[in-house]
Parts: sequence; structure tokens; C-alpha cells
Amino acid sequence: MTRRSRRDEVEDDDRFDDESDDEWDDDGGRDEAPTSEEKTLALCAHLGGFVAGFLPALVIWLVKKDESPFLADQAKEALNFQITITVGSFVCVALAFVLIGFLLLPVLMIFAMVYPIIGALKANEGVRYRYPVTIRFVN
Repeated sequence: MTRRSRRDEVEDDDRFDDESDDEWDDDGGRDEAPTSEEKTLALCAHLGGFVAGFLPALVIWLVKKDESPFLADQAKEALNFQITITVGSFVCVALAFVLIGFLLLPVLMIFAMVYPIIGALKANEGVRYRYPVTIRFVN
């Protein structure tokens, strides 16, 4: 009888497969692949900030949150990012009086332009995207 280490037991356990966490929903079950319409609306939620701030993401989230877990997640993520950018803009304007806001505002605007495009591309591929450095106002 050979003695097996705990590591060998864990490696043989089926619960520790190398599958992506993106395939699992919050309830622990498999998440269905998003439809073409869901991908398009998620893309609109991410890119809508260029046109109308956080309103497109808010409307999409409120209307579709009970229908599609993928769309609810992506609209909520875009909404949190747009609210974070709005708060950051106000902070930069306030800090402009001590001149540091003039340095921070261009950095914030680059974030506001680059990350929604990345999020829209990922959402269009059906991948859940998480914005970096985002305050989670809406859970």
C-alpha cells in the first residue's frame, strides 16, 4: 500500500478542473452563452458612456437585469465605471484649484476612452469584463 500525499488527492479531485471562472454564474451553475442581442446591448452599455455618460448603462441594467445574467453583469460593470469616472472628474475639477487636478484630468480622460472600448470588445466576444480601479457603487 503506497501512501498518497494530500497534493495527489487534490490533483485527482474533479472539483479542481482548470476551467475558466467566466463560465460560472453567481449561483454556482453553468452560465449560458450570451445571445447576439445580449452581446450587442452589452457593447452599447460599455460604449454608451461616450454619448450620454452613465445613462445608457443604467437604462440597460434596469430594463434587462432580470432577463439576462450576462447583460445585467456587463451593464452594471459599465454603470459602475461611468459613475467612477464622473466622481473622478468632479475630484479633478476640485483639485484644479491646487493645480494637481490639471495633471490628473488627462489621465482620467485616457482611462475613460480606453477601457470602455476594451470592455465593448470583450462584451462583443461574450466575455465578462471587469474594469480596473472601479468603485462598485451598484452591486
